[in-house]
Parts: sequence; C-alpha cells; structure tokens
Amino acid sequence: MPMSGKLSLGLSEKLGDQVASDLINEFNAMETARQSEFHALRLDIAGLRSDLREDLSGLRSELKQDMAGLRSDVKEDLAALRSEFKQDVAGLRSEFKQDMARLEIKIAGVQSEQIRWSFVFWLGTVGVVLLLFRFVGNPG
Repeated sequence: MPMSGKLSLGLSEKLGDQVASDLINEFNAMETARQSEFHALRLDIAGLRSDLREDLSGLRSELKQDMAGLRSDVKEDLAALRSEFKQDVAGLRSEFKQDMARLEIKIAGVQSEQIRWSFVFWLGTVGVVLLLFRFVGNPG
C-alpha cells in the first residue's frame, strides 16, 4: 500500500525531500516484497491444499479397498462358521437320535421286567388266596 500524500509531505518537511523520498521508496519496496511473499505463501497453501486433497482421495480409495477386502473376509468366515455350525448340529442330532433309541430300548426292557414282576406278584397273590380259601374254606 503506497504512503499517503499527507504522510509524504510531513516526512519531506521534517527530513528533507531526498531522505523522505528514499524512506518512502524503501517502505514501498518492503510493502511490495511483503505482498510478493504473501502471494507466494498463498500459492504454497493452495498447492498444499491440492496435495492434501489428492492424498485424502488416495487414502479414501485405499480405505474402500481395505474395507471391501475385510467385508469379503468376514463373509467367508461367517460362511465357514455357518457350515461348521450346521455340521455340529447334524452331529448332535445324530447323537441325540442314538441316545433316544438306547433310552427307548432301556425303557422297553424296564417295562418288560415290570410286567414279569407284576405277573409273579399276581401269581403269588392268587396262589396265597387259593391256599387261604383251601385252609379257611375246609376247616378240617
């Protein structure tokens, strides 16, 4: 920003025209250099922003690929677990059927034994009753 005319006149009166002119030229040169540096800084920032966008875009792409790979791995792992689970359940069903068949055989054996003992009990009871009738019915 160039110096105002009022400031320029004030410097000329106090310091003289040559010194004031040199001082104003120096201030103007410093201002021009500052503006040039500021412009270069803006360009650097714009370049960094562009680089950052490119880097972020690349990272997003890599992240999407990694996520897709992980998703695929998880699906495969779930499918394997599902298959293992089905096999385990099928094995458990088979074992359960075998155990139930053995239990049914044991229950049938117990029922058969219970019927045998019941028959023996009733046979003994009938025998005792017949003996009682014989001795009680024929007193002599």
